[in-house]
Amino acid sequence: MNGIEVHKFGPHIFHTDRKDCWDFVNSIAEFLPYTLNVKAFNKQMYSLPFNMNTFYELWGCTSVGDAKEMYRTNFSDIYNTFILDYSKKQWGIYYEDVVNKVVKRLPVRFTWNNNYYDDMYVGIPKDGYTNFIKKLLSKAKVMYNTDFLADKEKYEDMADVVYYTGPLDAYYDYKYGELPYRCVKHRH
Repeated sequence: MNGIEVHKFGPHIFHTDRKDCWDFVNSIAEFLPYTLNVKAFNKQMYSLPFNMNTFYELWGCTSVGDAKEMYRTNFSDIYNTFILDYSKKQWGIYYEDVVNKVVKRLPVRFTWNNNYYDDMYVGIPKDGYTNFIKKLLSKAKVMYNTDFLADKEKYEDMADVVYYTGPLDAYYDYKYGELPYRCVKHRH
């Protein structure tokens, strides 16, 4: 779009701190460096993950000391702005356990770096993921239009490693019930 590649479902970004992994994916296809800058909108635009830009946008903080103090004493601002409605948006329910788990995994950085990832190696394949996956699987036996679950044992016996890409709850024969899948609508 206007000379800029737009990923219909958002960017799929490879990231790792392991040089051997980075070298491996680059042996298959050239990966270009990528910086992901994420923004959230709730009455105004905010930078994510939480960093000095976010704290400036939220509270006007320009020093790390002030930001740490505001984060410690005014976490309710972050909760109300970013987290309160998260489980409702993601799963269609308010669920305190989910909210608490979300809070614990949120990255917080007291730097002005807006990059979403902290990893040493971050990139996307120069010629796209389709080309990367074709090269990655060029020597593997790939079966299409196959109902894996119709004869699971047969297919699992065909190879030392089998990658199943269907619904997780179906794979386990709904032993733990159905997962509440929700659809994401993308608007450009």
